[in-house]
Amino acid sequence: MTPLPWVFVIGRPQTRYGAQQSLLTLLAHLDPNRVQPIVMTAGEGPVVEALRVLGVDPVIIPTAGRDAGRGARLLSLLRGMGWVYRWLGDNPAAGLYVDTWWALLVAGVPASLRRWPLVWYVRGEKRDVHLNTLGLALATRVITIAEAVGQRAFYPWQRWLWGHKLVTLYTGFELPPRPAASPAELRAQWDLPADALTIGLVGAISQRKGHDLLLAALPTILAAHPQAMLVFAGDSPPSEMAYRATLQAQIDRLGLGSRIVWTGFVQDMACLYPALDLVVLPSRSEGLPRVVLEALAAGRPVVATDVGGVREILRQPGLGWIVPKDRVDALATAVIEALATPDTPALQAARRQFVATHFSIPTFVEGFTQILEQMPHRTLPVSAPSHAQG
Repeated sequence: MTPLPWVFVIGRPQTRYGAQQSLLTLLAHLDPNRVQPIVMTAGEGPVVEALRVLGVDPVIIPTAGRDAGRGARLLSLLRGMGWVYRWLGDNPAAGLYVDTWWALLVAGVPASLRRWPLVWYVRGEKRDVHLNTLGLALATRVITIAEAVGQRAFYPWQRWLWGHKLVTLYTGFELPPRPAASPAELRAQWDLPADALTIGLVGAISQRKGHDLLLAALPTILAAHPQAMLVFAGDSPPSEMAYRATLQAQIDRLGLGSRIVWTGFVQDMACLYPALDLVVLPSRSEGLPRVVLEALAAGRPVVATDVGGVREILRQPGLGWIVPKDRVDALATAVIEALATPDTPALQAARRQFVATHFSIPTFVEGFTQILEQMPHRTLPVSAPSHAQG
């Protein structure tokens, strides 16, 4: 079998959170006898470093950084589109994959002009009538990371026109090894009191993740559970530094400084989850939140807002609690109930098994590969030239 060369365009190489980690997992597990990945991205960063560890040297698209002015970024985008258009003409492949709006513009548009098959993986539920219409019109196949994402990201008229292109594919998750250290030892490593009830919020410090909502709920939670503490695991993107300052002001105003632990970005979350009693995701918007899967795989119960594919994960008893988004009172009530609910080894094992059964990497990779193989392909030269790497 001749492997299909596919170009994968990564839009945010400077961060390595759920979307980037899921794509890295996919690239690491693709069968090289069926799919030959060629990766394009913009600039250096943690994702590029991880790709090189996998033996993939990505093609770097010359574009301006995010700190450039709006006019400079627009001009850079147009130049990047021209650069990609020329590169695609010199480097045959079966098709092109994008999973961000930036990638859709800088590479999806040139690929469509070249009449290449285009796969667009929609990971979030944010609606933008212009960009989403462009993506639906250009893409040969649109993969949504959850059924709810397809319902919320697209208007009814968009689904009526292009619904035949939509397919849902849950991302795969690799169960982490159990840490050798005990939960008590891990707590000590993070300077968490042994008797604290630890509530973890894992993810980039951004308004979308709802850190302010959990902070607003904390006084009510402390009234019921005085030993509760919040653990914020994640860093602040440059665009969210003002939000980070707002959070600190909120903490100071409420006098909660002693009840908050900031860990920064955590490379190995398997060493933090066992130190937590509960994981909370008060997000205002999500796709299929990887944090929820990570927490369940570590045996932790979850409280999450009803966004994205949360209901498609927390769909059976014992996994967690779902609350309306932007409702501080409902969030506090659910956290109080979760902390008061006895957790058992049997429940923890059931959560781990649930992830292994329903969100396995082999199922994800095979489903993705079949989507690529079933698409119409370009006729490639018998001896395709080697792909330039820069």
